[in-house]
Amino acid sequence: MHPCPHCQQPTFSTARKVLLLWLRPGLCSACNKPAFIPLRNVAIAVFAWVILSWLLIATTFYMRNVLFLLGSIPAAMLAIDLWLVQAPLAGDLDDDIQH
Repeated sequence: MHPCPHCQQPTFSTARKVLLLWLRPGLCSACNKPAFIPLRNVAIAVFAWVILSWLLIATTFYMRNVLFLLGSIPAAMLAIDLWLVQAPLAGDLDDDIQH
């Protein structure tokens, strides 16, 4: 469970946290205030996944083996774990801009 940025109560599960984007924040079940993953962390995760996927596509062409494309799935999971799950939740857009 991940803590709310307002009341610090562990109210967000990992699966729910990953879906909390700044366009669609989730409400804390304890204090009923919005929380979301900062946009910077979402952008870094998407950028890392795209770069890793393109490296795997290049490796696929170089090695002439389509199985390297399956590496895009673990690459996405790694990006989600490193930059979305481990990111602190923000409570408002000012928190997102300051970090």
